[in-house]
Amino acid sequence: PDDAALSDKWLLALLASLDARANAPAARAVPLARRALVEKPRFPGEVPSPSYGPGMIACSVLAMADLDEALSHYDAAIANAHRNGSMLDLALAKMHRAQTLVHRGDLAEAEAEGREASDLCEEWGTSARLSAWTGAFLADALMEQGRLDEAATAYQRMIDLKPFYQSYTRAAHVRWMKGDLEGALRAMRLATASASPRDPESSGRSDHRPETDP
Repeated sequence: PDDAALSDKWLLALLASLDARANAPAARAVPLARRALVEKPRFPGEVPSPSYGPGMIACSVLAMADLDEALSHYDAAIANAHRNGSMLDLALAKMHRAQTLVHRGDLAEAEAEGREASDLCEEWGTSARLSAWTGAFLADALMEQGRLDEAATAYQRMIDLKPFYQSYTRAAHVRWMKGDLEGALRAMRLATASASPRDPESSGRSDHRPETDP
């Protein structure tokens, strides 16, 4: 239904995400994501934005099929964050927008959004995990521009903030790009050690701490 209750939006967004991760066809997952993103204006002239929690999950699925459509939802979320004066919502929306811009190849804009999101996170005082992810998308934009030294520094900061599978694999990639094969292998070993096959969540969340700097 249009403008579903928040609990229904969570369910639709999670179903869309689970379907996508389980290799269900986009024809099944994307319509669920779009249903989770339906919002009605609360007053005439308002441009509605997605509910942050389910909205960002749904947008991540939608971006796999249509980057421009996903960006339009992030733009609405940014406008809503400005309207409400929410520094945290603005940081989160810009973080996801930076990631989507990297995928679309708009790297200079992705870098600008990533830097602003990182600054907002630092000013607001977010968790290490969120700050690490924000820095990751900024570093991705730098690496795709060929600025490998800057990207390596940004990925190292990600490791310092939250040493887990995603930070190690990114560090390994940029070290391989720089020709540091030994450093890349060392980072991949740490990535493997931090991701437990008995705990699927460890690939996205880990309290693993390296014994040495990768």
